[in-house]
Amino acid sequence: RLGPACLATARARPAMHSLNFEVRDSRSKSLNSVELRGSRSKSVESALSRRTLSWMRDRILEITHETPEEEEDLGQRLTPLSRFSAIVILCQSIMGAGVVAIPSALGAAGVVGGLGVLCLCYGMSIGAFFLLVLLANHTGEWSYAGYAKKTLGGFWNVYIDFLMITYCLGVCIIYVTLFGNFLVKLVGLFTNVDSLGGELKVNRACTIIATLCIGMPLSCLSSLGALKGVASLGLCGVLFALIAVVKRFFDHDEFLFSQRGTASHMQMFIADTFAKSFPLLTLSYGCHFSCPALYKEVAPAVGSPDWGLTPEGQRAFKRMAFILVVACT
Repeated sequence: RLGPACLATARARPAMHSLNFEVRDSRSKSLNSVELRGSRSKSVESALSRRTLSWMRDRILEITHETPEEEEDLGQRLTPLSRFSAIVILCQSIMGAGVVAIPSALGAAGVVGGLGVLCLCYGMSIGAFFLLVLLANHTGEWSYAGYAKKTLGGFWNVYIDFLMITYCLGVCIIYVTLFGNFLVKLVGLFTNVDSLGGELKVNRACTIIATLCIGMPLSCLSSLGALKGVASLGLCGVLFALIAVVKRFFDHDEFLFSQRGTASHMQMFIADTFAKSFPLLTLSYGCHFSCPALYKEVAPAVGSPDWGLTPEGQRAFKRMAFILVVACT
């Protein structure tokens, strides 16, 4: 009834439906493949970016921070400071202050009283030295500020740094004063000081020159081990001054006793001024501020917490204890 045209159309309709389905299916597959390729490219880009960031982070950490294993390897590669050099450096620091403090303390307390206080300060000083080394082994630090940060926390490290700067600044002022006082006398042995403008001008000139040419370069050295040559020279100078003063004393040098204003005999105990000897003798061992840094050079591997519990840490502590006892004695 529909006629030939309608019949042909009805017959062709299923084929058209199947063709449309195939076209839609091919389109969906192509879209899925495009989306899949896009997701893959995005995942690859994100992976590459993550790898790049991870690489950059690792490089920054390598530059700014070392892992404990790397620090231990670095400490093993560094050459430790020898016992002899460490003893000379520490002896020079102790005797440099003791040259000024010990005679004044013995003059204030007498021979017996001064030596008794000296033995007391000797024991206290060695105990304090040992505590500083034990703190370095326990905390992995080698400075007073590091000790305060690990043990007390807060802003105590800033306060301790301020105290250390104040103390060292006072010591530097003493050395600058000694530069001027001794060098002006040395200049006076070769020429007339008055012809150079007077003692005050020569004193100032000697102070400035010695500070700029001797004090500043030595203060800017990167390690205490670099001072072993100068420390040896200073130690020889202290021993020479000791021998000269003892010889002049037993020779009854008139100039020496006129400068001191005392008789040639020594008093065994002076009760009136005995208390003045204690603060003077505590300063005679006033080199504790250099002990942590010196221990770092004697044992370069120190730097991790509880390092002192390791066999290497125990050997380093014994080596440093030997250095401290010999230098203080």
